[in-house]
Amino acid sequence: MESFTVEISINGLISLANTSLLRTYAELDERCWTLGMLIKLWAKKKSISSGKHLFLSSYAYTLMVIAYLQHITPKVLPSLQKISAEKEQSCNVWVYYDSRFFKTDLAFETNPSEAKKYLEVVNEGLRNEQNIIDLLMGFFVLYSDKQFLRNNRISISHGDGFVPSPGREDGSRFSFVDPFNQVHDPGASCLKHDVIIEEMRETLKRLYEGCIDDFNPSAPTHQTSELKQVLQDIKRKLEDQRSKDQLYQQMNQN
Repeated sequence: MESFTVEISINGLISLANTSLLRTYAELDERCWTLGMLIKLWAKKKSISSGKHLFLSSYAYTLMVIAYLQHITPKVLPSLQKISAEKEQSCNVWVYYDSRFFKTDLAFETNPSEAKKYLEVVNEGLRNEQNIIDLLMGFFVLYSDKQFLRNNRISISHGDGFVPSPGREDGSRFSFVDPFNQVHDPGASCLKHDVIIEEMRETLKRLYEGCIDDFNPSAPTHQTSELKQVLQDIKRKLEDQRSKDQLYQQMNQN
């Protein structure tokens, strides 16, 4: 008799909901997709994007990007789950994970027009006009702040990108509230948070110096025309900013 190995997934609903949620965020504002691409490219270049090697996973970095874009003022992204909650919409299901059953709500706003209207209200009519280089630098500034990490957990379902967690025993590590899986922390397996934070600080320093080498793919064949354009725009903006800073310094000296 032949033997077969069969893999049965009884937690597929969460995976499907997660994929749809992240795709909807990326479609709301192109800066979300661009920043996410740059951060994942940076993490891969620095060899700090593998959960099995005790770093953060690609999924965790994506959550960090969305949380950051929800946190800054004016916001770039709203919380799609919070919109549904305020509309009293729900999609409660029971799922099994890590030897336990629990109920979770898979509802989130899927209509881009509704999400943008909500964002306009939350931002009191203001629109975030930051370019990708400002957002990129701001991302590294925020997540290299150990004090901030010590007192906040990353959560894209609550509206501000983070939930307060003062006095956490796990210190300044990257701690997450998963959008749908309440018993899973995507950052729990990361034990090298200090290495990640140090890489962020080094990259931030290099960006201030006008260097974008940390974002160039290791293999030239992986550098698509779209990525080339993004990197060229970043380099040009950094050079323009440095020229302005140098001119400002010269004026002050005179």
